[in-house]
Amino acid sequence: MAEAKKTTPSGKEKKNVICRPQACAIQRCLADKAYDQSQCQPEIMDLVTCCTSTAAADCIQCSGYKSLIDAHKKTRAAESKELRFIEEDAR
Repeated sequence: MAEAKKTTPSGKEKKNVICRPQACAIQRCLADKAYDQSQCQPEIMDLVTCCTSTAAADCIQCSGYKSLIDAHKKTRAAESKELRFIEEDAR
């Protein structure tokens, strides 16, 4: 009986699995919570956070969350700008 050969993803394949654990967590949560998205917000935000990384920009798991990702990036940029202002003011 032949064994299935295990391979390590590389190149484009590796890029497409970066946020897979977070996407799977969303699916598990939705299944456990009768597909009520409001009960899976932490899992969804974990995926959005993963998707905002440069490496995950084209990750297949992120493709349906573009508006959330864009909003998250804007929020992070505003928070970063505010933090710099506070640090400069403290000097």
